[in-house]
Amino acid sequence: MFVPLWLLVGMVAVIVLLAGALIRKGSADDMISRQRRDAPPARTVDEAALLALPEVAEALERGNRIEAIRHIRLASGLGLKASKDLVERHTRR
Repeated sequence: MFVPLWLLVGMVAVIVLLAGALIRKGSADDMISRQRRDAPPARTVDEAALLALPEVAEALERGNRIEAIRHIRLASGLGLKASKDLVERHTRR
């Protein structure tokens, strides 16, 4: 029985590609778990001190939450979501 060479080469190529994809999938999971394990611990911030900053307090008194978020981000280095959550927790009280 005759099997064309191009068909054999194609089947081998598909098998190699599938094997490579399976190997890469396993190593990506390992890399992500290693990055999570080696990540520095989350920073804790003093929320009361940040909200007591004069520019933050003035912005909140004026009702300008966006400006307050901007000042908190500049003062603490927090991300946008963390700063926004802090301001929203304070304004709900």
